[in-house]
Amino acid sequence: MYMSRYTEQGLRDIFFDALDFFNEALDSGITRDNTVLAFFTPENGLDVYEQFCRERFPKNLDEDYEAEGYFQSFAAQAFVGKGRYGVMMCADIDFRLPELHRVFLHEISHLACYLSHAWNGEENAAGAVFLDFRADAGLGDFNTLIYGHRMRNGTMFGCLKHYMDAAFWQENPSVTIANEDGTWQYDIYAAYEVGLTAKTYQQEFSSPEEKQDFIQYGLGRSVIDMGIMPTPEDTIITLSTCSGSGRNTRWVVQAVQSL
Repeated sequence: MYMSRYTEQGLRDIFFDALDFFNEALDSGITRDNTVLAFFTPENGLDVYEQFCRERFPKNLDEDYEAEGYFQSFAAQAFVGKGRYGVMMCADIDFRLPELHRVFLHEISHLACYLSHAWNGEENAAGAVFLDFRADAGLGDFNTLIYGHRMRNGTMFGCLKHYMDAAFWQENPSVTIANEDGTWQYDIYAAYEVGLTAKTYQQEFSSPEEKQDFIQYGLGRSVIDMGIMPTPEDTIITLSTCSGSGRNTRWVVQAVQSL
C-alpha cells in the first residue's frame, strides 16, 4: 500500500522512530535534542534549503543547489556541523513505508559515521568507509554492505567509478579487506548504478533461490562482464558510493570472496 503524502508530524515521528532503532545497534550520539529536520517539496525546495542552511549549516550553501532539477533528484539529504545534525526530507513523494524507513536510516548512518568521523572515531570532515550497521562485523553475511565517499582525489571509494571501464577492472580485479582477524580477498563480478531501495541493498535471505535472484540482479545490471558467477554458498560484499548522477541513485561494485 502506498501512502501518497505524509504530514510533517508523521515524517518527524517516523524519523525519530528510525533514529531510536539505529541507536539500539550503534550509539551514534545523534539524539532528538541535537537533530533538526526540515521538510520540502520540489516546488519550495530552494527556499527551504537556503533558509535551513543559512540558519544551521552555512557551508552547504557552497553547493550547486541552484542547478535545475536539484530538488527533484533526491528524497533526503544529511547535514552535520558544530555538534548539530540535520536532515532535509521530501514531504511530497510516494513511498512504501519500509522504503521511507530505509531512507531515514541511510541518512542517519550518513550523519553518524559517513560524514563526520574517521575510522578511528575522531572527528574528520572527510568521514570514513563503514559497514552497514546491520552487517556482521566478521563479514559473514551473504551480502555485506560497505559505504564510502566518492572522493574527488580518488581516496575512499573515489576509484569505484572507474569500474565502468573493463580495462580498469582487468588491472584491478579484486578487493582486499584486512582487520585484526585476518585478510580476505574478493573478486569483483559486477558494477552498476542503482536506486536507493533496489534489491542490491537486501541483507536478509530466506532461501538459496532468493540468493540466486540477488546474484542475477547484479549480473544483469553490470556495465561490464567480468565472467565471474557467484553461488548462493558464497559471501559477497557490496561497495556503495554516490553515483554522480543525482541524490536518488548510487554506484555499486560487488565482489565475491575468493580467499
